[in-house]
Amino acid sequence: MLVNCLEPILTTNALAEYKPQSLMDVYGEALAHDSQLASALSANKAVQEIIEQGKALYRLVVYFNAGLNATRTDITFNSLASPFKGGVQTFEGYNYGVEARQPIYRKQNLVQMDQTKIQISQADKQL
Repeated sequence: MLVNCLEPILTTNALAEYKPQSLMDVYGEALAHDSQLASALSANKAVQEIIEQGKALYRLVVYFNAGLNATRTDITFNSLASPFKGGVQTFEGYNYGVEARQPIYRKQNLVQMDQTKIQISQADKQL
């Protein structure tokens, strides 16, 4: 019987401490504590990154290459009457290059960008 007497008092105290919350307060609480909402937001953010990956297909790509080639020869002549002298000689060669490429038109990239926009639209609607 004592439990039934305390119940209205506890309820009254709970209502006295109750403060109205705005919709933004409720949304903030949901962001902080709702795992389904956090999962949906993460999935949507991941899909949004696809558009940046699609844009990367049209960005400038720069290649740099370098090389070194060394050749060593040891020449000896068996004939003493030869006017040429033998000996060790070393030849070195260096090469380097820079190449820049940027696609102007690629049909498959345009199709991929269209598909990406559709995926993003679907993800926004699911969120």
